[in-house]
Amino acid sequence: MTGHSASYFSWTFIRFEINFADAIAVGAAAGAGGIGYQLFMSSSFYFNFHEVGVMVYMILAFALVLEIISYRLRSVTDQ
Repeated sequence: MTGHSASYFSWTFIRFEINFADAIAVGAAAGAGGIGYQLFMSSSFYFNFHEVGVMVYMILAFALVLEIISYRLRSVTDQ
């Protein structure tokens, strides 16, 4: 693949990660919906910190999987 496709993959993944982080932050701070809203409800209203911990670990695992996919796609396109 060409050098442009590596840049395209890189840009696409960084935008997805930024949107994912923003959705979690806005939802957790304002209760605006999505996974952040669930995090907000579990921590603020239900005080279910075990559920909050599981959500945080799942969010981190999802971010790590995205990084691995991004790295592998970039390494394939660089060849």
